[in-house]
Amino acid sequence: MTRTAQWIRARDHANRVLALPNQTPDLIERYGLARADANRSAWVIDSDERLYEGADAVNRILRELGGLWKTISLLY
Repeated sequence: MTRTAQWIRARDHANRVLALPNQTPDLIERYGLARADANRSAWVIDSDERLYEGADAVNRILRELGGLWKTISLLY
């Protein structure tokens, strides 16, 4: 598990985010990403299968975590 996934899991007390490392078999292919894309940026796929990359992905996670994290996401 990556440090990012560990960080998310430690703060996601409501279990709203499923954090998976990009090394998960068939994960990136399922969403049409190239390995180079997955290695370059953080990605979020929401429940409607919309993709968010980089800062947008991080912001989406912060909103889902709620509380102070959601407030921080509003600054973006």
